Amino acid sequence: EQADLQEGDTEVVITPKMAFGTGHHETTRLILEFLEKMPLAGKSLLDAGTGSGILALYAVKQGASSITAFDVDEEAIANALENEVLNGVKGRIEWITGTLKDVPVRPRDIILANINRNVLLDIAAEFASFAHNTTELILSGLLHTDEEKVTSAYRAAGWRIKDKTQQGEWIALRLTRQGKIYGTH
Repeated sequence: EQADLQEGDTEVVITPKMAFGTGHHETTRLILEFLEKMPLAGKSLLDAGTGSGILALYAVKQGASSITAFDVDEEAIANALENEVLNGVKGRIEWITGTLKDVPVRPRDIILANINRNVLLDIAAEFASFAHNTTELILSGLLHTDEEKVTSAYRAAGWRIKDKTQQGEWIALRLTRQGKIYGTH
């Protein structure tokens, strides 16, 4: 596809293969919309379940300075490495094949996780090891019917809901270690 870029747009080139993340799915778009509103220059970022690498690639093009992206799928990481070259940012992202347990533990400014509900529930408490007091965590891969269960688990792990957005039946949540609580549930 050829993008119809407007002034200020960021082009991310993706070779669609078996990895998730072409930018067409609602969950990817929801996270990108959150990222578009955030200052990324100089920020450290962790991309959990990176798939094609689209979110990490967008962040590096927006000036994020330290990015680690991981996925359990070897084919996804191979695709992400190809996409890194296509986007002219080779060597600027640390790619890891594995789980969160394989990622070097250090605080990040932003954590992204576009993964299914069950995995997000399993790792809710683990994200705290990768956060400082102002870290922002953006979760997607969630149906609107998952919201109550996921927000409950993340609140119990010390996160607070800052914002929520929805497209169709899919939602994305923006959380922080500090800040106001979104809604009443």
